[in-house]
Amino acid sequence: MTETASIGAMSKQALAELDGVLSCIAPDAAGVMSDEIVRARTIVSAGPGELKSAQTIVDLARQAGARVLVVTAQPAGTVPGKADTIIHLPAQTMADDRSGSSLLPMGTAFEISMLIFFDLVTLLLSAKTGQTMEQLRARHFNLE
Repeated sequence: MTETASIGAMSKQALAELDGVLSCIAPDAAGVMSDEIVRARTIVSAGPGELKSAQTIVDLARQAGARVLVVTAQPAGTVPGKADTIIHLPAQTMADDRSGSSLLPMGTAFEISMLIFFDLVTLLLSAKTGQTMEQLRARHFNLE
């Protein structure tokens, strides 16, 4: 992008990039993913695939016998390698931002894709389980 590029033009490009990431998820995968998410007892985000804090959470969950689902941009990473289920969002992270072609800096493309993905999953889970958003929120726990 040039210095004279408009915010509007850049936002269109960024939105097209995010659409590309999320449209990589197969149309029929929503049901399978929501089933896996319902079965998982621990859901961890590890965009670059190698995060010490995420690895610790996964290790503790596995020791407790919990099923683990990892959302990542790097499915070959150490953390996803310990998961029962991996959801791959193929977006740029800080692990590959020096050679990436993303308009968005560092890991922003993964973070925004993950935000949208989890909002959509929340809607799927609400419909699948018949629970309200308040009921889902009551079970939410964030270690950060």
